[in-house]
Amino acid sequence: MKIAIAGSRKRYWKSEEDLKTACELLLSHIRKKYESPVIVVGDEPTGVDAMIAKLCQSWKIAYEIVPADGRDPKDLVKRTKKVVKSADIVYVLFPYEMFCSRGTTAAAVFACRMGKPCYICVYADEKLRIKKVLGFIELGRGTYGFALPEENRLVLVSLKIKKRAIRTEKLLLEEALLGIS
Repeated sequence: MKIAIAGSRKRYWKSEEDLKTACELLLSHIRKKYESPVIVVGDEPTGVDAMIAKLCQSWKIAYEIVPADGRDPKDLVKRTKKVVKSADIVYVLFPYEMFCSRGTTAAAVFACRMGKPCYICVYADEKLRIKKVLGFIELGRGTYGFALPEENRLVLVSLKIKKRAIRTEKLLLEEALLGIS
């Protein structure tokens, strides 16, 4: 089973120790849940990609690195798409709050578009919260909705970046509207 892990670059993390702990918690979860997983990551030299590859090597977990064709943002988007396409399941790892990184958010969007199981992981307060995306909707103009299994919530995310911040809005919806019981 191939499992893609996409995550934020080092600059989004408060410390190297937080990054390492989050990656260790995620890999521990994956090893318990899946037999003989093959981890797929991008070739970003810092952040989640690099840390996951390093941990896979030391923990003797099979892994693959998908390289980007260049450093242009379009090349990085293509790489993210390749990482997601090559996997059966996708985990996206955010530091401290959901959807704080555009590239990591894009991985979740690609996974949902491709119909692959997608898990949103957030590391905060020395804990890793993992939530399966239950539903996905494209609202147009770079805005997406992710249905998550807590309080019947739909999280709206806009990938239209202004000053490197993603505008995130949270709406509570009726259980019947989401179709979640």
